[in-house]
Amino acid sequence: MITLIVVFQVIITVRDYVAAIPESIYQSLNILNATRFERFRYVTWPASLSGIISAFRLALGTAIATLFFTEVYGTQFGLGYFIMDAWYRLDYPAMYGGIIVISLVAFILFGLLNLAERYLVKWQK
Repeated sequence: MITLIVVFQVIITVRDYVAAIPESIYQSLNILNATRFERFRYVTWPASLSGIISAFRLALGTAIATLFFTEVYGTQFGLGYFIMDAWYRLDYPAMYGGIIVISLVAFILFGLLNLAERYLVKWQK
């Protein structure tokens, strides 16, 4: 379910970043007789890498929300179900504990994306 919702969001965002690369850079490489793979390796990949990470960052928020709603309405397992079950039982400490756990998971995943961006896209600060 998460993949079906998130994959198109990532594809469209990455497509837009690749389309924003100036054509003049590719023309310079064409003059140097660069192959299609060389154009991808030396221009398209580095220029769109920050866009790919941004797309993952946006998709992560959508994925966490989708995970929550899928667990609430589709299963009897997971943090989403746990949070809503605690709410129905008026067990507010457990409910807020579940919310804190899912927030920490999202925070850690965002932190990992920030580390990946810092490591992979060193030329942007």
